[in-house]
Amino acid sequence: MRVSIPLLLLAVLACGHGCTPEQDKAPEPTAPPEPSAEAPAEPAAVEPAPKAPGDKTEVQKLMRGHFAHAAQAREALIRGDIEAAGAAMKWLAEHEKGDALPQTLRPLLQPMQQAAAGFAEVKTLREAGAALATTLTKCGACHQEAKDGPIFAASPMPTGEDARSHMQRHLWVASRMWEGLVLGSGELFAEAAKELESTGVDPAVLTGGAHAAKVKALTEHVHKLAEEAGATGADADADARAHIYGRFLATCATCHRMVGKGPQPAEGFVPEEL
Repeated sequence: MRVSIPLLLLAVLACGHGCTPEQDKAPEPTAPPEPSAEAPAEPAAVEPAPKAPGDKTEVQKLMRGHFAHAAQAREALIRGDIEAAGAAMKWLAEHEKGDALPQTLRPLLQPMQQAAAGFAEVKTLREAGAALATTLTKCGACHQEAKDGPIFAASPMPTGEDARSHMQRHLWVASRMWEGLVLGSGELFAEAAKELESTGVDPAVLTGGAHAAKVKALTEHVHKLAEEAGATGADADADARAHIYGRFLATCATCHRMVGKGPQPAEGFVPEEL
């Protein structure tokens, strides 16, 4: 059968517009996937590595806490404030378990905490002074065993002849003797006491007020205790030093209670290196 040219041409044109192969067709647009209703998983928490016993940073943190509270107890007791001193001693007795300490030093922590806990039973200033001094000797025993301890900044003894300067010398000596107990150093303890022994008492600055005679007697007693402490020498045992220091603090506190005055608390003091 013969096909006319016009009909064949129409067929070719029609195929050119409507007979495109499947692989040449543009893809149909698709909708974006629905967002997942589940929240993305949280990353697993990373547990910090446990601190090894004896880690220097942790030991320093522990010792700074001990130092600060022992100093607070000393200052409060010198003012005659047994309650405030007791709060600081309670912290020493209960706050730390000593996990940061090297294994060899842990047995020395318990005697210190037991001595600090005993402060809760005190009734008098003399008992309070003895309890604090005994606790400090336990600190010193640990520092001696570790062959390490706080490094204190050397400060000159206050000078001056007025009543304020006189009291500042008492406080300076009380602080230096305290450092000797904390370090377990009989030499430092005795040397500090001898500094007060050499200054003497100036009665002229203590004659005012209703309690002048008692204040003068208590001040003279403080100096006598300083002489006794200076005479102990570096070889005196820790209990002997604690006995003297406890009486020293109690005498200061008795006077401060009587006159209603005493040293103000220090603001977060810590030694140069701990």
